[in-house]
Amino acid sequence: MVEGIRKTDLGKSIYEKRKETIERVFADAKEKHSMRYTHMRGLTRVTQWVRLKFAAMNLKKLANWAWKRLCLQAFGKYFWIFEAADGCCAA
Repeated sequence: MVEGIRKTDLGKSIYEKRKETIERVFADAKEKHSMRYTHMRGLTRVTQWVRLKFAAMNLKKLANWAWKRLCLQAFGKYFWIFEAADGCCAA
């Protein structure tokens, strides 16, 4: 059933974006967060370590998003070109 959905036009268009979203997260985890190799032993310890790493990555993403939004709202009238390109702080 899943393979049938993936082979539809909608499924193909969504699957093409996978390399920009999901695969990017794993690539960043490997390169920037030392997840190329595990330093723990045992499934439980590795699972806890991976969850902690991805929680940290999500918090970092949230902080960057909030900071960008705050800066655009505070200084949007001076940097109107960024506001128009981003579209998140429309007045």
